[in-house]
Amino acid sequence: MKKILVSCIYILAFVILGGVAYGDGANLYFTDTAANDHLGAPIAAANLHPYASHATRIEFFANSLPASNTGTRILDGVGGYSIKYYYVNIGGTNYNKYQINFPAGAGGTLYVRIWDTTAQTLNNYYAIGAYGVSAGTTLPTDNYITSITCDHLANVPDTAVITQFNESFTYLAGQTTSEASLVTSARAGTAATNSIKPFTNPNWYKWNNDGSARPGTPTSQVVAPAYSYPPGTQTLTLQSPDVITGGNYKFQVNYQNEWGVGTDSSVVTHALAGGGGGGAVAALYAFKKVTSSFGINQFSVPMSGTVTFDATSPVPTHTTGISTLADLVSAIKAAAGSTTIVKTVGWWDKNNQIMVGWTDVDTTPVAQNGAPSTLAGETIQRDKVYQMSVSTDISFTLSGNR
Repeated sequence: MKKILVSCIYILAFVILGGVAYGDGANLYFTDTAANDHLGAPIAAANLHPYASHATRIEFFANSLPASNTGTRILDGVGGYSIKYYYVNIGGTNYNKYQINFPAGAGGTLYVRIWDTTAQTLNNYYAIGAYGVSAGTTLPTDNYITSITCDHLANVPDTAVITQFNESFTYLAGQTTSEASLVTSARAGTAATNSIKPFTNPNWYKWNNDGSARPGTPTSQVVAPAYSYPPGTQTLTLQSPDVITGGNYKFQVNYQNEWGVGTDSSVVTHALAGGGGGGAVAALYAFKKVTSSFGINQFSVPMSGTVTFDATSPVPTHTTGISTLADLVSAIKAAAGSTTIVKTVGWWDKNNQIMVGWTDVDTTPVAQNGAPSTLAGETIQRDKVYQMSVSTDISFTLSGNR
């Protein structure tokens, strides 16, 4: 008789552990004051009980967060999902426990959306959270939430603001192309009232500044990652022939989301610099050293005045105010992490048919054929063709004004 009783207890324990503790799922533990409305006041735990009001105040979603005005939420007993609610005390702290079970193999991420009042309604505030879900034979993942605030507002996005216009020219094989890039930022709302309004798409408009009307459809409807939160930015890139050197344009942008389209930004007018001068220029250089060669590279600098040197490797280097060959050689040495990378520097004197420049640049430069006594004596001249001999490969960028 004693043996039979022990066996029954063992079978009962196995059924309880196997049926409840294992499978795809997550446990969420909210303290009584964890969920707050947009003013920071606690939402009564009774309003978040899944049996009483989960359809209007708290929503659970499997593996993706839908737009705030829609979405098929997890419902108890529907589609293989279950929601169990318990009020428990752990270590002296009371928790509202939600046990969310997924169908086998459907685990991943559990998204939670809590609303001030009725879910999926215009001008209502909501909070979002994402939590891990266990899979297979592991125990449901425990997630303890001590604070979550309704800091999002269900409404159209804030007015877009065009905050920056960058323009660059790239010189390749004697050709000139121009590229214009705008960066915008949406206002983040008023922090004190927690009014973040996510946006999903910025609509960009570009038209000629010659009295023409704004086009009826966006020039570019850049697809942004869902729910980009201000003050995030979006970039519009327009390349030739979309914009041309010397062109004069107007730009405007607005943001949209599931609730509609926000107010247009102010119109920004911008004239691209002409190819002959005045524009920002960026030139890429890749000096090579081939085995059994002298590592000689020809180059020119398509900028006037001082330029900026940038390299990412071997040593990240950013040097401004470069105006002489001495400045350039110093920056190249810093980027290479070597004081001996540059061997010779000079240029071809076509009138006298001789090379002018310096040898032994890696030690003590020696002027040749009428070159200044030091590299600092040669101010870099726009479009002049120079030669430099290097002992290893090196890549960098020079930028400045044409």
